[in-house]
Amino acid sequence: MNIPGWNQICFERVETKPVLTRSTLGMVFAVVSMLALVSPAWARLAPFDGIGGAGGAPYRIDCGESAVLVGVTGQSGLVIDRIAGLCVKIDPVSGTWVGGVYETASAGGTGGSRFQKACPVGQALIGLEGTIKYFSGTNVVASLGINCTELKIRTEFQPPVIKGFRQVGPQGDFDPLTVDASQDLCYPPVLKPGHSQVEWTRVGVALEGRAGLYLDHVHLLCGELLQNTQGYRVDFRTSARTAIPEGTPLNIQWRATGVKPELTPNLGYTWELQDLTHTKPGMLGPQPTSIQNPCTYAAQPCESGWVYSSSSSQVTFHSLPPALYELRLTVSPTVPSPAQSVASTKFEIVPNQLVEVTVNPGTVRPGQASTATVVLEGPTPPRGKTIYLSSSNASLVPVPPSIVIPGGTSRGTIALRSGSPISAGQATITASLFAPFSQQVIATDMKQANSLGVLSRGLEGTEPSEPALTEEKPAEPTGEPVASTEVPALLETPDDVNQEVQERGVRNLTLRPATTLSPASQALVAVPVQKAPSSGAVSELKSAVIASQALTLPSATKQAVLTIQPDVQIQQNNLIQPNLKRFQTP
Repeated sequence: MNIPGWNQICFERVETKPVLTRSTLGMVFAVVSMLALVSPAWARLAPFDGIGGAGGAPYRIDCGESAVLVGVTGQSGLVIDRIAGLCVKIDPVSGTWVGGVYETASAGGTGGSRFQKACPVGQALIGLEGTIKYFSGTNVVASLGINCTELKIRTEFQPPVIKGFRQVGPQGDFDPLTVDASQDLCYPPVLKPGHSQVEWTRVGVALEGRAGLYLDHVHLLCGELLQNTQGYRVDFRTSARTAIPEGTPLNIQWRATGVKPELTPNLGYTWELQDLTHTKPGMLGPQPTSIQNPCTYAAQPCESGWVYSSSSSQVTFHSLPPALYELRLTVSPTVPSPAQSVASTKFEIVPNQLVEVTVNPGTVRPGQASTATVVLEGPTPPRGKTIYLSSSNASLVPVPPSIVIPGGTSRGTIALRSGSPISAGQATITASLFAPFSQQVIATDMKQANSLGVLSRGLEGTEPSEPALTEEKPAEPTGEPVASTEVPALLETPDDVNQEVQERGVRNLTLRPATTLSPASQALVAVPVQKAPSSGAVSELKSAVIASQALTLPSATKQAVLTIQPDVQIQQNNLIQPNLKRFQTP
């Protein structure tokens, strides 16, 4: 039930506080009686039933999907002639504004001049306040004000919702019945709670009311938006689908999008690089190693910190050492928001292996030059890559100890020439990823470590024998295992081997100590020797196997043969041809 002019009577009574006399007593009694009769309507008028009278035709102004009201606009003179809503789209992931403010359809007349009232960025409309005026024979809206609050995500709700967030002080909200204006709010006022508290409220999503030549009535419709808990979607694109050789540029691009393109705000990102091969111990097991300053391994420009972009971004790595890596990307709106999404992609960098070594021409005269070409699987890093060279006959065909293939290329060449103008013969040119000295060290270590493996195999096949009746003689120093009355202190034999030896009836057997891999070999295979107190021999065998695998890689070394022959020998080779006529019958 709406009574024209009732709000004005109420506010006037509250504010002016008239003195009760005999002449006014009857009027006050009548007002109090009317108040008792229309109290349900009064509760709807303030604060939930809108502002204005009952004239005009009904209207409804809606912001549309995934949008909220952030203000009002229209035309006004002595009263409000026309009204429209100001809306903005909301990102369902972060609850932030997306794009600019847009105006809805309008309702009312055409008089007056334009006005506009909008909330600050990041806030939404949660209330209207205004005054009512009797104009042109009816009650209409004379003025309007807006009440805004911050948008936040209420995560304790399932599913989470995007709502208005209010901080109410100890004095509480203003009582709508004690202010000199009509109010239409999305929340019930909190009156003097005695302490500060947080209040969540719905926000305006549409306007409805009545209008004709003027704005007769306006009411704020409130609601809330569901948060999208799936977060932002990140699409990665790489220049290689499989593992790539060290030094080959690897381009990684990414693009982050929201639920819909029109609902995706400007996004910022930061990324980090994790090494999954060289891990470190942690409370939950081995943990990946974080690469410090990953942009030092990438082409410039490169930024791993927060970068603001509404489209795609990328990074190109060109000098990462061989390992398995994971790039972790964090995406967040550029405006302050707790919403973040994390995505990752893995890739592998493998060693840049040798493909071939060629010598052209393969046969030359003494003193004549030839060219050796070393080919790698992929281009080298910007710093280049060193390839080690050796010659089986250095006096005939000398070669430099190494060659550096320039960065970004996969081929390197050297000139070969006979050391003597009269010498002849053959020389095998070997190119290797490892220094020749390192290869010799590993070979020596393998030979020494294999002695333990041979001995172990011999012990496993040994059957217990009856004790000899004849007198034992000292064994000759042949380097093989010999009988002894005590075991040297330097010998570290696995417990299981000692137990098996004794079970098979072998007593007082002295094992020749096996030599562990040298530091040079350990650096070459890049695997530390883990030597447990009671399993030293087992660790030595494992290291020897690793070293053996490093030497037997098909791409670890490549060879080509250069033959040097004098002119006479070449001519003789050309003259020696089979005479087929000798075998023909007349």
